[in-house]
Amino acid sequence: GDSLLCMACRVGLEPWRKLGAIHTAIAYRGTGRRLVQRFKFEGRRTALDVLLDSFVVRLRELDFSVIVPIPRHRDRLREQRADPVHALASRLAKKLDRPMADVLERTRLTRLQSELRPDERRQNVAGSFSIREGELAGVSVLLLDDVATTGATLIAAAEVLRSQGRARRVE
Repeated sequence: GDSLLCMACRVGLEPWRKLGAIHTAIAYRGTGRRLVQRFKFEGRRTALDVLLDSFVVRLRELDFSVIVPIPRHRDRLREQRADPVHALASRLAKKLDRPMADVLERTRLTRLQSELRPDERRQNVAGSFSIREGELAGVSVLLLDDVATTGATLIAAAEVLRSQGRARRVE
């Protein structure tokens, strides 16, 4: 179909495959950063539509059976009235014909990772996740977040999925 981006913006949307051990779809800079910010902070659905294309292409290369979104704390949900990661996971689950499982819970309100130095981020999210319901025994999980910089949030959540949820593999 027709692209929602002009040629200059399409050229500026940089594919990104890995951030250390973390799989990524786009680089969080230039057009990619603007799209994420418009979707995440302004609630623009057209930005999500553009992001979905990049995510779908990338995720078709991975082997997983269920999508688990990184949850927001209930106080943040009340304050911001939106959960962009859940919205992204839901749309991806439909496009990829895979289930989404809301099994993770944020057990305590943490400081915003973007306000912290890289060396503070891991401690900030340590112990802030638990399994809400169900079990993922033997299941290969795609753990989804909207932005990954140091990977601290994803690492903390993956540890809980492996130990409490008994996931076979977490991507």
